[in-house]
Amino acid sequence: LVSAFIAVLGWLTNAWLTRRHHIFQKRLDRRLEMQSGILRLVEAVVIIAARDPDSQEYAKKYAELRRFASLSVQLFGYPDEQRAFFEFTKALDRKNPDETNTTLNVLTRLVGDRLKQDLGFSTKQSETFDLKIDQAANPAT
Repeated sequence: LVSAFIAVLGWLTNAWLTRRHHIFQKRLDRRLEMQSGILRLVEAVVIIAARDPDSQEYAKKYAELRRFASLSVQLFGYPDEQRAFFEFTKALDRKNPDETNTTLNVLTRLVGDRLKQDLGFSTKQSETFDLKIDQAANPAT
């Protein structure tokens, strides 16, 4: 009887730990997807806009990437990350490179530090770099 109780207790503990791991893994996958969406949006602003900011292709791609990034931040981001993303997109709409750079760095630090924290890494490295969006990058609205 005691060995059956120990076996059931071990089985329940294993199931609970496995469930916790799967939830953590799903959350991490979604947060990485969110970070990827933000970075693809930045890539579109920097690379595509530098080539031809007035093109129809750029406007379409920018709108698509912005919708995806916005949705993923709303679904999987923490409230302060959502506010930072909103400020970043407002700065993009205003076509203000200095404000865009500042808000982008705040956003990437928030998301990056949280991802590192979730993975158990040190968060001190993100203090040493700054992302810059060039003056030529002019997003279509």
